[in-house]
Amino acid sequence: MVRPDYNTAQWLTYATGRLIVSNCRAKLENFSEFASSYNEDFLDALLAEIDAAEALPTEEQRAQLHKQLLEEMNPIFKTCQGKMMYLKRYIERAFAPEFWEMNFMSAGLDKYSSEMNHAEALNMYTNALSYIETNKEVLGANGNMPDAFKTGFATVKSAYADKVAAFEAAQNAALENTDVKIVANNAMYKKIIVICKDGQVIFADDETKKGEFSYEKQSELIKPVGPAGLKGKVIYLIDGKPVVGAVGEIEGTKHTATTNKEGEYDFGANLASGKFTVKWKLNDEVIAEEDVTIPAGTTVRDTVEVEVPGEPIVEVKVPGEPIV
Repeated sequence: MVRPDYNTAQWLTYATGRLIVSNCRAKLENFSEFASSYNEDFLDALLAEIDAAEALPTEEQRAQLHKQLLEEMNPIFKTCQGKMMYLKRYIERAFAPEFWEMNFMSAGLDKYSSEMNHAEALNMYTNALSYIETNKEVLGANGNMPDAFKTGFATVKSAYADKVAAFEAAQNAALENTDVKIVANNAMYKKIIVICKDGQVIFADDETKKGEFSYEKQSELIKPVGPAGLKGKVIYLIDGKPVVGAVGEIEGTKHTATTNKEGEYDFGANLASGKFTVKWKLNDEVIAEEDVTIPAGTTVRDTVEVEVPGEPIVEVKVPGEPIV
């Protein structure tokens, strides 16, 4: 995962960059005397680079496809889960009670859970279909399980597998495109900071003009410093799957957040700035602790990667990531 070099929200990073380019253009004679590389062409190219970075898909645009696929996938998942319940009942009708448990396990029903992840669900459905094929005569005897049940189950399982594959591909593409945007932002931000550093030297004896080449001061002109925020995702380190229902607490405050079905959380936009420790729990078990730095007036986006439940706590110390 690529980390941003900037600590302002993206829209503010672009706006601040353009303002500093404008300030440089107004004093281009001074900059050109300092270094001949400062000219109109350089500034025009830098503005074009800022425009290109801003034009790359936003976070919401990058997430649109896999969020849509997830919504399409959920009803198919529910249908498959319903098939498993049908199969359980067919087993109960076909076998004496003392044989139920062994048949449930053979069919994969011991793995059944409404909260299982996609890989677990697909594995369970594969086991169930194999079990049905092996026991179809017993299950179908005396007008019990219809002959068409296995075919229908296999069809809906195939549709679910296709949606899962498309969802995971879209999720990976979104992550890759996030990196592309941050790389582009970092590149243009680096050039803006070079202008600022040069401006500090050129106007060393003029505090007012030096302020025109202070990234912090110019960003505050556009957006005065105010409350900060923290949002992001909690995912499993092993496969990148979302951690659902994890509860985060910013220690020393009353701020808490709970992850949704996509592992997303939002502490809101009314936080104090500073460095904080965030503790994450799942089913009252601490799964991660991390240090996050939240700059004033900035909403930070932070992805928390955790081990599977029961593994040792992962202590992550990162500066935080401005929202992209």
